[in-house]
Amino acid sequence: MKYKLNKIVFNKNVENDYSDFSNINILNFINSELVEHNDKIWNYRDNIVLVERDNQLHYWSQNNNSLNIITEQYFLTEILGYGIYKDINIFSQNNDEVANIIYNLVINLLDDLITELLLDNININLYGIGGEFYVYFRILKYKYNNKSNINRFIYNGFSNNEGILKAAQKNNSCTTYNLINYNTYDFNMKYNGITIINLSKINKNIINNLKTKYVIAITCKDKTIFNNYTALALKKIFNLNNVKITVFKIN
Repeated sequence: MKYKLNKIVFNKNVENDYSDFSNINILNFINSELVEHNDKIWNYRDNIVLVERDNQLHYWSQNNNSLNIITEQYFLTEILGYGIYKDINIFSQNNDEVANIIYNLVINLLDDLITELLLDNININLYGIGGEFYVYFRILKYKYNNKSNINRFIYNGFSNNEGILKAAQKNNSCTTYNLINYNTYDFNMKYNGITIINLSKINKNIINNLKTKYVIAITCKDKTIFNNYTALALKKIFNLNNVKITVFKIN
């Protein structure tokens, strides 16, 4: 396998060769003989390995091969040169090389679309639905919140997962934070903006609510968006390691 995972759940009952898909730091912990069934193992930065066991988070000290209880929830990760807070229990791309390619691609797409929108709009509304919208919004705030742009961007975050919204708040990613039901929520979107959707399944309610000029969909298996909304005109599509990134323009 070309790319190795930086987050796994260890299963002693399955005959896995973890060297096939775990990165070297996780593999070192597994080989330390401290690992237990159902350990959630996360190598979030450098050679630092965190282990969640029985709802308690530990830091693995490689020097003396011991696990030490820690109480921190959020850990600073580096994404495209920016510091982003994450925690072990929220979704993130668990493959560093693929993740960085995706982050680069999406940020470049956002830059292009924002440049176009700024030509004709005083304000830009950004809507992030699910997944890692808080990563993209935090990076955009770093990039665009200078004196001339600080009041031009409105960042609206939406998730059915409270943990993702708390991470977004920790990163100060958004203007508004919304805990919602994806099947019933009325997003009340404005046209002068961009929607980022980062979900495994994009349901019809979300599709019917898409009102921004541009939509970026990041998904691994969903085809609903192609079949149920004729007002979406396909602009670009990218496929990477089973992740599909699609850009739509709403007429």
